[in-house]
Amino acid sequence: MANKRRRRSPAYTLHKPSRQARVRINGRDYYLGPHNSPESHDRYARLIAEWSVVAPTLRDLEQAPLLDRLTIAELLVQYLEFANSRRFVRHTRSH
Repeated sequence: MANKRRRRSPAYTLHKPSRQARVRINGRDYYLGPHNSPESHDRYARLIAEWSVVAPTLRDLEQAPLLDRLTIAELLVQYLEFANSRRFVRHTRSH
């Protein structure tokens, strides 16, 4: 049986130095305005609504089988094959 843990929404937090509300989504900080203000809660709700639409797509990508993903090494090999093929013409200057 697959482990289906429910993902929690990003937390509404206080950025102490600026006294602003902050939320971190996918590693990016969003500053929402003065902490505990109505506008900061409105901005938080809007961001979480947008995130909840995008998050299932990201979850599906994270759960994709490894064989369906392209690794950096595989990408590099494909690029090098392309660069060494006849389709790729190097432009050189002749003096």
